[in-house]
Amino acid sequence: MKRDVTRKVLEALDGFEAAMLVTHTQDDDLRARPMALAQHREPERVALAFVSPKQAPKISEIQNDAHVNVCLQREGRFISFSGRVRLVDDADRLDAVWSDDLARYLPGGARREDLTLLEVVPDQGELWDGWGSERLRFLLEDGRAYLVDEELAPARSGR
Repeated sequence: MKRDVTRKVLEALDGFEAAMLVTHTQDDDLRARPMALAQHREPERVALAFVSPKQAPKISEIQNDAHVNVCLQREGRFISFSGRVRLVDDADRLDAVWSDDLARYLPGGARREDLTLLEVVPDQGELWDGWGSERLRFLLEDGRAYLVDEELAPARSGR
């Protein structure tokens, strides 16, 4: 990504603590899981990091098909990334991204032998930010569409 786009994406990611990680199952279905966001800043690039036990089903799914989607939502801001995920077995990297939030889900600390880092480097992404009058206009149109049982225009719904 160009430097100015990267900066804008990193700014948009500020404040997010969790995301939905979407993987492909062995049956080629899609599976979404909530994951604590361990890190989203890397010098000069966007990289999302998650931590998982190595024996979790998502790990075998990723080994079979590394293409994933990451969805984030917070206070009227929606972000979707598609990219590839790498499994990184590096205790120092786990230490670097470890937080109290992760400790709630993965007791025992970053030095557990059964943990791995999932690093997602997006190759494409979309941001919907509906604050201000644009958000109010969307909410009004959304309410009207609901009341008259009509579908929102794609430009407004993000589809």
